[in-house]
Amino acid sequence: MYYRIAFSGFDDNAKLGIMDGEYILEKFRGKMDLETELKIINILGILNLYLGNLNQAEYCLKEVVNRGEGVIRDIAILNLGFLEGRKGNPKAEYEIYKGLIEKSTDRRVLFAALRNILALYGDPSKFGAKLDLEEVMEYFNKGIKILREVKDRNGELELRYNFAVILANTGNYHDAIKQINEMVKITKDINRNKYADAMGLLGYVYLGMGDHEKAIQSFEEALISFDLRDKNFEGRYYMAKAYYALALAKYGKVDEAKLIIEDVNRKIGELNLRPDHEEVIKDTIEEVKL
Repeated sequence: MYYRIAFSGFDDNAKLGIMDGEYILEKFRGKMDLETELKIINILGILNLYLGNLNQAEYCLKEVVNRGEGVIRDIAILNLGFLEGRKGNPKAEYEIYKGLIEKSTDRRVLFAALRNILALYGDPSKFGAKLDLEEVMEYFNKGIKILREVKDRNGELELRYNFAVILANTGNYHDAIKQINEMVKITKDINRNKYADAMGLLGYVYLGMGDHEKAIQSFEEALISFDLRDKNFEGRYYMAKAYYALALAKYGKVDEAKLIIEDVNRKIGELNLRPDHEEVIKDTIEEVKL
């Protein structure tokens, strides 16, 4: 239930992109300036990361870190943080983002590190840390300040989403709802899927509060609002659907919940979902079965 760096929209073009990048590096070896060369290598790292070629991605990104400086180096370090997450090393991922927050002067890198570290704080036990709400609030305020300077509404949504999850998971439900209300204001008339996503998060918060009726209403609004022509939101849709079934089960509508869970369980086997989304869905399915 959070936003991190997500590589989408490459599809089969990722493989072609790698072939093109490697061809350019070979053909113009020694003829291009260092900055251009490192930008291409960094892109190769990202494309390999997207395709799951983690060793090759790490090789490319570390080359940029070792040979580069300034913003291009910070971008490669940021991508190495995401790579550590993909490798199942959330503690290493956390340390990378924390280092960037302390040292980077680039607003794009700084915001991405802030957003991603808030995503990790959604479950700090995974990297052996205790949640410090004061530190989280400091990170959130830093991120909001950057976003207001660059007028990035999408970034604001991601940051508020991650912050709301942390607030909900720590029992600060009313503060979480305030963040979600801000998200709804931004998205309601301009982005159908992000509005649906915000409503799904509202359902999650009400579920945590034990207000199952409001949770059901919020999930129903989310589910009818998603537009699944945008495949990037499939994981969010099925997470909302699984939580909807859980809310129904807790509200006493067990048979209806079981039918929904059967459908979700069948679907996730057919879809190529992000691992963190699939994990949440499967955990929720098990909770409904109990």
